[in-house]
Amino acid sequence: MPPMLKVDSVLLVQQDDKTFQVRLNDGSQLTGKLDGQPRQSLSGNAMVRGHMENGQLHVSVQYADGMQLEQTWAMSPDGQQMVVTGAWKVPTLEQPVTFKRTYVGLH
Repeated sequence: MPPMLKVDSVLLVQQDDKTFQVRLNDGSQLTGKLDGQPRQSLSGNAMVRGHMENGQLHVSVQYADGMQLEQTWAMSPDGQQMVVTGAWKVPTLEQPVTFKRTYVGLH
Protein backbone atom coordinates (compact mmCIF):
# COMPACT_ATOMS: atom_id res chain seq x y z
CA MET A 1 0.00 0.00 0.00
CA PRO A 2 1.33 3.47 -0.78
CA PRO A 3 2.68 5.03 2.42
CA MET A 4 0.32 8.01 2.36
CA LEU A 5 -2.74 5.77 2.01
CA LYS A 6 -1.96 3.92 5.25
CA VAL A 7 -2.91 7.00 7.27
CA ASP A 8 -5.84 8.49 5.38
CA SER A 9 -8.80 7.85 7.67
CA VAL A 10 -9.21 11.61 8.02
CA LEU A 11 -8.31 14.03 5.26
CA LEU A 12 -8.44 17.78 5.13
CA VAL A 13 -8.31 18.85 1.50
CA GLN A 14 -7.81 22.46 0.49
CA GLN A 15 -7.43 23.76 -3.03
CA ASP A 16 -7.38 27.10 -4.80
CA ASP A 17 -6.63 28.09 -8.39
CA LYS A 18 -2.89 27.47 -8.07
CA THR A 19 -2.24 25.02 -5.21
CA PHE A 20 -3.55 22.01 -3.33
CA GLN A 21 -2.93 20.70 0.18
CA VAL A 22 -3.99 17.40 1.73
CA ARG A 23 -3.46 16.95 5.45
CA LEU A 24 -3.47 13.32 6.57
CA ASN A 25 -4.59 11.94 9.91
CA ASP A 26 -1.01 11.60 11.16
CA GLY A 27 -0.30 15.30 10.45
CA SER A 28 1.76 14.77 7.31
CA GLN A 29 0.93 16.99 4.36
CA LEU A 30 0.81 16.40 0.63
CA THR A 31 1.20 19.78 -1.05
CA GLY A 32 1.73 20.96 -4.58
CA LYS A 33 1.11 23.56 -7.21
CA LEU A 34 -1.31 22.98 -10.06
CA ASP A 35 1.24 23.76 -12.77
CA GLY A 36 2.34 20.18 -13.52
CA GLN A 37 5.88 20.80 -12.24
CA PRO A 38 7.40 18.34 -9.73
CA ARG A 39 8.11 19.66 -6.23
CA GLN A 40 9.21 18.07 -2.97
CA SER A 41 6.43 17.17 -0.54
CA LEU A 42 5.58 14.71 2.22
CA SER A 43 8.44 16.01 4.40
CA GLY A 44 10.87 15.70 1.50
CA ASN A 45 10.09 12.01 0.92
CA ALA A 46 8.49 12.42 -2.51
CA MET A 47 8.25 14.57 -5.61
CA VAL A 48 4.67 15.67 -6.33
CA ARG A 49 3.06 17.08 -9.48
CA GLY A 50 -0.51 18.29 -9.79
CA HIS A 51 -2.82 19.75 -12.41
CA MET A 52 -6.52 20.26 -13.01
CA GLU A 53 -8.31 18.64 -15.93
CA ASN A 54 -12.06 18.60 -16.55
CA GLY A 55 -12.74 19.75 -12.99
CA GLN A 56 -10.67 16.93 -11.47
CA LEU A 57 -7.42 17.14 -9.55
CA HIS A 58 -4.69 14.89 -10.96
CA VAL A 59 -1.79 14.16 -8.59
CA SER A 60 1.39 12.21 -9.28
CA VAL A 61 3.64 11.21 -6.38
CA GLN A 62 7.12 9.82 -7.11
CA TYR A 63 8.83 8.24 -4.08
CA ALA A 64 12.63 8.00 -3.76
CA ASP A 65 12.48 4.18 -3.76
CA GLY A 66 10.91 4.09 -7.24
CA MET A 67 7.28 3.67 -6.22
CA GLN A 68 4.84 5.96 -7.99
CA LEU A 69 1.27 6.89 -7.14
CA GLU A 70 -1.07 8.39 -9.76
CA GLN A 71 -4.40 9.72 -8.44
CA THR A 72 -7.48 11.50 -9.70
CA TRP A 73 -9.56 13.36 -7.12
CA ALA A 74 -13.13 14.31 -8.01
CA MET A 75 -16.15 15.57 -6.11
CA SER A 76 -19.46 13.77 -6.56
CA PRO A 77 -22.14 15.76 -8.42
CA ASP A 78 -23.91 16.59 -5.13
CA GLY A 79 -20.64 17.74 -3.52
CA GLN A 80 -21.04 15.36 -0.57
CA GLN A 81 -18.33 12.84 -1.46
CA MET A 82 -14.83 12.89 -2.86
CA VAL A 83 -13.87 9.95 -5.03
CA VAL A 84 -10.18 9.12 -5.39
CA THR A 85 -9.10 6.67 -8.08
CA GLY A 86 -5.53 5.70 -8.58
CA ALA A 87 -2.77 3.42 -9.65
CA TRP A 88 0.14 2.45 -7.44
CA LYS A 89 3.21 1.44 -9.44
CA VAL A 90 5.79 -0.65 -7.64
CA PRO A 91 9.07 -1.55 -9.39
CA THR A 92 8.72 -5.24 -8.46
CA LEU A 93 5.22 -5.60 -10.00
CA GLU A 94 4.52 -5.80 -13.73
CA GLN A 95 1.14 -4.09 -13.50
CA PRO A 96 0.06 -1.19 -11.27
CA VAL A 97 -2.31 -1.83 -8.38
CA THR A 98 -5.50 0.12 -9.06
CA PHE A 99 -7.88 1.35 -6.39
CA LYS A 100 -10.87 3.57 -5.73
CA ARG A 101 -11.74 5.22 -2.42
CA THR A 102 -14.74 7.33 -1.50
CA TYR A 103 -14.59 9.90 1.27
CA VAL A 104 -17.65 11.48 2.86
CA GLY A 105 -17.45 15.20 3.47
CA LEU A 106 -18.02 16.55 6.97
CA HIS A 107 -19.44 20.03 6.66
